[in-house]
Amino acid sequence: MEKGTFPDIFRQTVRMADAIGVEPEKPRIAQRQQNRTNAPTESIEKHYLVNLAIPFTDHIISEMNARFSGKRYFNCCSFIVPVNK
Repeated sequence: MEKGTFPDIFRQTVRMADAIGVEPEKPRIAQRQQNRTNAPTESIEKHYLVNLAIPFTDHIISEMNARFSGKRYFNCCSFIVPVNK
């Protein structure tokens, strides 16, 4: 495994949490979730990978693409266009 992969980062996080007496745990799973993702997983590590690490990485990639694309004028002025919700 390469240094810096998610399993390495998770193991280091668990060690740091153990040093201060915190046990890693999954949030409870509700039938209908409104304020956070609710992908069912079999382990705590998979939960954090699927529900936090992957969406966060996708968000960073899309922000970097938007920031450094050739459409900078559109991206920074798109907040002016009114949206009906």
